[in-house]
Amino acid sequence: MTKDKKISIFDILNKIDDGDYKAYEEVEKDFNPYMTMKWLASCKDPVRIRLVNEIINPLVFHLNQDKELMYYLMCSISDGKRKRYNWVKRYKNPNKEKEKIISE
Repeated sequence: MTKDKKISIFDILNKIDDGDYKAYEEVEKDFNPYMTMKWLASCKDPVRIRLVNEIINPLVFHLNQDKELMYYLMCSISDGKRKRYNWVKRYKNPNKEKEKIISE
């Protein structure tokens, strides 16, 4: 891929799923550890979700400046199989009365 072309989040996720450690130079410019973590946790695989929550989530803000290390950590939790990712929408509580009681 050329340096001028913007890489999509799905390309980054595929490289992480494949465990492609060498691809960091390709995705370095467009790699955002926090957003990638959110996408990695949006698959249906319970093992992947647990690994993301236990390994990546506690470190994402502490190691955010070292994007290369975060990319390597994300590759390390891969099982080599590509996953299907769906963005999890924000939960909107239709019951405003509960929110009012809790906020008081």
